[in-house]
Amino acid sequence: MPVISAQRIPVARNRWIAQGIHLGLGALHRVLHPGAPPPQPSLAPIAAAAEEVTHLLVLRLDGLGDLILSTGFFPALRQIFPRARLTLAVARWSVGLARLLPGIDTIVPLDAPWVVGGGAATWRTLADTVRDLRRRRFDLAFELRGDFRNILLMRALRARWRAGLAITGCDFALTHVAPVGDNHHSTCLIAALVNSLAPTRPFDLRPRLDLPPALRQAGRDCLRAHEFGEPAGGGRWVVLHPGARWPGRQWTIEGYAALADRLLAAGHRVVITGTPDEAATTAAVVARMQRSPLVLAGKTDFPTFLGILGTADLFVGVDSGPMHLASAIGTPVVALFGPAHPAMVGPRGPHDQTVFHGDRFPCSPCAQTVCAHPGRSCMTAITIDEVWAAVCRGLDRLPSPLRA
Repeated sequence: MPVISAQRIPVARNRWIAQGIHLGLGALHRVLHPGAPPPQPSLAPIAAAAEEVTHLLVLRLDGLGDLILSTGFFPALRQIFPRARLTLAVARWSVGLARLLPGIDTIVPLDAPWVVGGGAATWRTLADTVRDLRRRRFDLAFELRGDFRNILLMRALRARWRAGLAITGCDFALTHVAPVGDNHHSTCLIAALVNSLAPTRPFDLRPRLDLPPALRQAGRDCLRAHEFGEPAGGGRWVVLHPGARWPGRQWTIEGYAALADRLLAAGHRVVITGTPDEAATTAAVVARMQRSPLVLAGKTDFPTFLGILGTADLFVGVDSGPMHLASAIGTPVVALFGPAHPAMVGPRGPHDQTVFHGDRFPCSPCAQTVCAHPGRSCMTAITIDEVWAAVCRGLDRLPSPLRA
């Protein structure tokens, strides 16, 4: 029987479904490909044939945060396969970030319906993209999540070698499998793949995003354009990002409003950010506040948003792409978790903090869409006082500001 990761598929019913798909498609695979060898339990043979790899594909079709946690993977691939042209396939919301990653030759937008949703048009676009990628005749393809749906998609691309992880089933569609331990955090999965490729070579796999100076300047210019000057005395710049793509990850509007008011009363500057789709959430936070923050939700492009994150002294938000962006840039974060476990997808920066009560709730971790227990959930269990305490700890760890 396949090993189905409870970390990757937290809902028991969905694990049973994944197991059934594995068994059914595995039987069909054996009928269609009699005598096909099982996947090799190591990626080292691929690395030994690195000179034969000239076209390389990486599938990272999930969230923006998942791509950020993978940033250390691409420089390692460059060193292991120096002759390869590297193509990265990502969901549409990750294209802007992918363009900032060094060493990527080609970026392919690929919206998997099981990730982005959508109807028949999304499936037709996926089929067109698969046909295009198949024509490129990749020597090697990687799937970084260990998602059986992505593995089956990668099989359809007909790459010579297909490398991945056997943690949600359908690994029969791979040619090589990297062994993994019990911790299936995204960074641990990346480490497992790289260590299986080159077990004796050291690589720095920490999530990191090096912002060009021009982007940091764009962030400062944006703040100046809104007459948002330097905080007085020992004040800091704090970014609050109340939005969440999945409603189940959302903290309370009242909590964000109270936190922003406390920060402003303490002499700090508060910048509230968000996407255009999150403008209503931002407006609800501001409506409950007693003081006036700077609201930039929906008012900046992606590069300027990165510059603002790079300028901030602290970021506060939930389990989200912006939170992982801030951490990768080097801005300390206070991350609020509940539906997902921080041991699975939490930030890994040296000064990052998480606030988490999911262990008190038998339904956590969950599918993270809409909470079945509104008003008494793992997210509403997070109090303003404990978030304020984490924020104060984060600010106290910073060196003394130099103000003109």
